[in-house]
Amino acid sequence: LLFKKYKILKDPQGMLLAGAGVNTSFYSAAPMPAFNRFVFLFLGRILSDKGIRELAEAAHYVRRTHPQVEFWIAGIQPENHPAEIDKVEFQRWIDLGIFKYWGWRTDVRSLIEQAHVVVLPSYREGLSSTLLEAMSMSRPLIVTDVPGCRETVQVGYNGWLAKVKDAHDLERCLLEAIQTPPEVLNQMGKNSREKAVQEFNIEQITIK
Repeated sequence: LLFKKYKILKDPQGMLLAGAGVNTSFYSAAPMPAFNRFVFLFLGRILSDKGIRELAEAAHYVRRTHPQVEFWIAGIQPENHPAEIDKVEFQRWIDLGIFKYWGWRTDVRSLIEQAHVVVLPSYREGLSSTLLEAMSMSRPLIVTDVPGCRETVQVGYNGWLAKVKDAHDLERCLLEAIQTPPEVLNQMGKNSREKAVQEFNIEQITIK
């Protein structure tokens, strides 16, 4: 789009691809888990610009009134990064029961299968592969309204959009997800899968 704006490319030159895509066969549809507990899952590097502090704040308030809700985190803790989260601070969130930390995983499918909603309150993204994987496995999303995230969510269809850097608005989205009837949440997950297959299937992107 930038190349076309500055007339480096002219129609019909160039093509906009939907990120790297997702292997919808490998990340196959998974049934929604039982609702005896409710699991939100964050997949990504443990960095401040991934919105992890806003998630910790929102999760803290949610769990005060909904103790059956769990917030799972899986991802690497980078060192010597400008947006690095202090390990003591992160461990405090775990010790307080705000987060359950699963470390870094090469294969996240088993975690997605156990989650009800995948959350990424990032400040900025490319088109996140973890969001596409979650969509492909039939999970609704809560993401921030920023480029690279908003493309994955159609509000009311397969997820929620939260304001960036806004823990209170993120809390609103989390509570709306919890209060969504199971049959509706299940349909939103199916809608995510359909959107992944129609728009982000790696086979279609490769053919293009």
